[in-house]
Amino acid sequence: MASARCAAIPKPGCPALWVCFWVLFLGTPPLALVTLASGGGFALLGIGTIAAGFVLSKLFAKNDTAFFTLGIVFTVGIFAIYLGIAFVGCIAMLKGSSF
Repeated sequence: MASARCAAIPKPGCPALWVCFWVLFLGTPPLALVTLASGGGFALLGIGTIAAGFVLSKLFAKNDTAFFTLGIVFTVGIFAIYLGIAFVGCIAMLKGSSF
């Protein structure tokens, strides 16, 4: 029986939210790069990062305050991960080798 609120590490009742999170987390950066030439890349990156953070927050929060607090924390964390990946990618390109 699936519960209305899901918390903790993956529970069988919330596979749709986990799929939504992983699609947003993995799909946002490539889609933002593709749309960067048209001028919408940075906006798409921001929207996708916020959406991924709040979907992940929905999985772990037990009340509304925790939902908003965790949403902001997860959004900042996901953005830091994206920045780290971009930094390593830039360093690899500058050195002319891949890791």
